[in-house]
Amino acid sequence: MEWIIINVIESILLSWFISSLVDIKCKKWLYRFLLAAVNLSIITLSNYMNMYDLFLSTAVIITSTIISHFFTYNTWSELLLITTFEGAFSTITTCFTIFISLQWSQVNLSLINRMLYGLGTYIIIKNKNLEKRYLNKKVTYELILILYFIHYVLQQFLQLFIVIKSDLPEILITIVMMVLCIFVLILLFMEISKMNLAQEEYKRLKQEKKNEETLSYLYDQLKITKHDLKHDFDLLNYYIEINNFEKIKDFIISRKTMIDHMPTLIQSNNKLLNTIINNKIIQAYAKNIQVECHIIVNEFINMVDYDLNELLSNVLDNAIENCLTQGRIIIDIVQEDLFLHIRVKNDNDSKNFSKELITKKDKENHGFGLKSIKRIINQYQGTYSIENNEEYYEIKITLLLK
Repeated sequence: MEWIIINVIESILLSWFISSLVDIKCKKWLYRFLLAAVNLSIITLSNYMNMYDLFLSTAVIITSTIISHFFTYNTWSELLLITTFEGAFSTITTCFTIFISLQWSQVNLSLINRMLYGLGTYIIIKNKNLEKRYLNKKVTYELILILYFIHYVLQQFLQLFIVIKSDLPEILITIVMMVLCIFVLILLFMEISKMNLAQEEYKRLKQEKKNEETLSYLYDQLKITKHDLKHDFDLLNYYIEINNFEKIKDFIISRKTMIDHMPTLIQSNNKLLNTIINNKIIQAYAKNIQVECHIIVNEFINMVDYDLNELLSNVLDNAIENCLTQGRIIIDIVQEDLFLHIRVKNDNDSKNFSKELITKKDKENHGFGLKSIKRIINQYQGTYSIENNEEYYEIKITLLLK
């Protein structure tokens, strides 16, 4: 009966550890219950079959990741990192428990182990600050493999130590070294997170610089328009004085034609979206490309600013670079509940037609834009479709907002 209670406590602690580090989107208590119940079944089954090590740890990692996928906003890579880290952390607490047992042989190992696990979980949760941690997918999978390898090797040494039941210095030293490796890996994780944060800050400052350049351009255009209007009124006044109404009519038509071809800047509810798209509209106007926009969004779009900027910038840059000279770009962005729908369509330049999502300026890195777009789409559990032919290029994207 005692071992059943221990397994229940272990499953509840595991559920608490993982659920506190993920970004839950719905049914929090159901998620925690399923996580604890399924892992309790796996742990109990492994006890009956005397199967531990690779089977138990891998089964717990896989099932916890799959269950978490349906209840959280996190990506597969993020979930795998969290569940693998839990396995490594659990092994570390077991190591410390064995060290304590060598000093005090009368202690209850199971109780001490759960107490150390619970205390460590509380410390990690209080200091997690996940919102300020960012790792790209490649680094995340590398950390998962390293954590899993260390976790598995550490378990083998623990099993050997338990079977031999002897105070073997070599095994103890090896276990200590493996534990130190895990701590070094955690420190490395923190440093990589700081580097990514610095990169995010650089992107933010870069975007602010672009915003300032856009505002500066608009200010210059206003000064030019004010100067031109002064001369226009003087000329109109002269035509009125000489009663040359034909000249006045021609002048009005010419100015109307010029205004019709000037870019129409958008003014949606979201300021960041306005800045990004207006900046691209000005770039398109410089290449004699007309831009039509249909934007319906809220004041707040629940996306990281640099993700929204990078996604739209890549999509619109591609449209501008590959658009037919004096062609047209259509931009539709609609926010609907938890979804953001993006559609960008441009007239294709048949002379430079390509099936790949590339820009004329960056053929050496072709496909990079699409990779960046795919990364953000996957990060927000979204979908996309592309239609590309000699007449037009169209990309449709739907994102699940966190």
